[in-house]
Amino acid sequence: MDDAFHAWVKPVTPQILVVTVPAKFSFEEVTGYIDALSRYEAAKDAQGRALAWVIDGSAVRGADAKSRKAYGDYQRSVKEMRLRICAGVALVAKNQLQRGIATAIHWLAPPVHPWATFVDVSDAVRWAGHALRDFSKGSDRS
Repeated sequence: MDDAFHAWVKPVTPQILVVTVPAKFSFEEVTGYIDALSRYEAAKDAQGRALAWVIDGSAVRGADAKSRKAYGDYQRSVKEMRLRICAGVALVAKNQLQRGIATAIHWLAPPVHPWATFVDVSDAVRWAGHALRDFSKGSDRS
């Protein structure tokens, strides 16, 4: 499966992916992303490949409750898989609204992996690389 499995996703390396969330999106776009993400993560889990994510939410202007719930439901449904393959998630958020959306999702589904917030994508990618190295220590994953 292609590492750029969705229009919002751009791989920085085969194991570090940046998801650039648009300023505005529909519920259908969110569920389309979740469907693609589900297939992608299942394939990486089957391969035993660890991943680190950078979620660039710096353009986001809002997220409706239905979209937040759908994403939280997905996060809960993949909790065990995330323990196996997710080295960490770095959020890029430039204002309180963007951080608040992440907080609301975390209330629904607390993360089971390391999580950090940044204002700059390059800092978030650097952190993701460190998280991936830390996750991979003592493991067969690469």
